[in-house]
Amino acid sequence: AFRAVMAAYRLPRTGDGAREARREAIAQASRMATAPPLTTARLARTVLDLALEASRIGNPTVTSDAAVAAWAALAAIRAIAVNVRINLPASRDAEFSAAAEAEIATLIDGAIEVAEATERAAATSQPPAS
Repeated sequence: AFRAVMAAYRLPRTGDGAREARREAIAQASRMATAPPLTTARLARTVLDLALEASRIGNPTVTSDAAVAAWAALAAIRAIAVNVRINLPASRDAEFSAAAEAEIATLIDGAIEVAEATERAAATSQPPAS
C-alpha cells in the first residue's frame, strides 16, 4: 500500500490532465493505504479481548502478562491511528475520512476500557500460595 502511495506521488505534474490524474492516483492510493493498518487495528482489538479473557480465567501466576498484552495491543492501535490519519487528508473523500476516523476513535475508546479492565482483573488475581 505504501509503494502505491509513493508511486502516485512520483507521477508527472506537468499539464492540467497530468496534475489531476496524479491527484486522483494519490487520493486512491491514500484510501487503499488505510486498509492494512485498519485491519491490523481490528486484530489488535481482538488481542485485547483475548487478554481480558486470559486475565479472568488464566493461570493467576501469569495474569500480569495478559495485562501487558492488553496495553501493548492498545499501543498498537494508537500507533496505527497515526498511520491511518496521515493518509486521510490526501484521500480527497470526506465521507471515507470520517468513517475511518470514527472507526479509529471507536477502536481506541473500546481498547482503553478493555486494557483497564484487564489490568484490574490481573491485579485482583491471586497466585496460589507456595
